[in-house]
Amino acid sequence: MDSTFMLRLYALPSELFALIEALVLRADDTGNPRVISVEDSWCPPSVHQLDTATRRTLSAAYFTTHIFDFSTLVSTSLGISLCARWLDHLDRGSRAKIRRIRFAASYDSPPLPPLDCSTLWSRMLQLPSQDMLRLDLGDFEPLSARRLADWINREAEEITPLLTEQCLGRFEWGEGNWLLYMLERAEIKVLWCGADGMAREMWVQLHQYKARKALVSAVKEQCAGMRTTIEAA
Repeated sequence: MDSTFMLRLYALPSELFALIEALVLRADDTGNPRVISVEDSWCPPSVHQLDTATRRTLSAAYFTTHIFDFSTLVSTSLGISLCARWLDHLDRGSRAKIRRIRFAASYDSPPLPPLDCSTLWSRMLQLPSQDMLRLDLGDFEPLSARRLADWINREAEEITPLLTEQCLGRFEWGEGNWLLYMLERAEIKVLWCGADGMAREMWVQLHQYKARKALVSAVKEQCAGMRTTIEAA
């Protein structure tokens, strides 16, 4: 069955085949990775529609570049349970390629008030674009950097027992490796605001350094857009 499907797929006009490939494997129009929402109705397919050779060829691009989102489930525990079933269905090589998995851990309970990035925001508006990424959250917003670190630690402490209960031991990796695998890939939401006082939300990893870097990048993106608007005016 899978070979028949692939023969028909490859028999499509080249333009249509290229379009299908682009929709599946490439980033969206904004340049951001595509988000694949995995909902509680998911179940393992009874038949693979792609042959083994094709899955092996395309899986690297698919699993490496996409974000797999379990945050639509009502609780973190349910999201992690479904994620465990979903990952259990994948082969070990595919699991290893995944980079980003989202959970609803902070969706209804972000740190309040939003993390203050107003000083960093103001500083970025004064700097050339090439100097922006050298800025560190802790240099300009030490209180927010500390709050972010404390919040990341609290969320990790809450998620770790759930991961251990739902996932550890399901796979053939040594004790602790599965837990580290998930913590390195898990993403949860955080709120922040700039000098304009407007609250914004973004996804960050359960990793202090990566979360701080992502927050700086988010501020940079907003400031770059504002500078473009000012210059155009």
